[in-house]
Amino acid sequence: MKIGKIISFTCIFIFLTIFFVQSIWAQQGRSSADGFVGVPWGSTREQTKSILQKKGYSLITNKAPFWADADLYRGSFADQTADLYFHYGGTDYFSSGQAYLVGFKGQGTDIALVGYYTVVKLIKAKYGDCDREISTYSEEHGKGFVCSWENIKTSKPPYGIVSIGVQAGAIVDPSLGRSTTGVQIRYSYEKYERGDI
Repeated sequence: MKIGKIISFTCIFIFLTIFFVQSIWAQQGRSSADGFVGVPWGSTREQTKSILQKKGYSLITNKAPFWADADLYRGSFADQTADLYFHYGGTDYFSSGQAYLVGFKGQGTDIALVGYYTVVKLIKAKYGDCDREISTYSEEHGKGFVCSWENIKTSKPPYGIVSIGVQAGAIVDPSLGRSTTGVQIRYSYEKYERGDI
């Protein structure tokens, strides 16, 4: 009986050790995610506007459709023309951004997947392999993919963690107000609360 318990405990210990070591290895070599297209997390609307105007991006609307509190700009992401949404969540504090690659909208799933693999390759070069990749299916648009990175740390105040997701195939495009094919990139920031560090 004792040998069975020792073997069980040893197996559990080895499994947990491997799990935690893999988690640590996955985080090593990752760059920090200190903002979205050059706009630092926590920026005010005016700071965001100033940064993006210097980059030559244009404000389309500060009342983006389908979003309670977001500004929509036309700019670029991964060297592709993109509609960029900057979310404030009812505050004057930038906390998440989304990019919809204009050249891939409505061009079909095969074209969207070309954009997806291009963007995923660039993000992997910066943050390492994605934590999860799944395939999706839509009767209207066919096959798609979602790749995500979780718990990427920031290196500058306000400190926090960032989640990144890239989706291709069927997406809901807020500027169109409907489902279409395309490539969507999402960055979400969560500020550390006191005591989390």
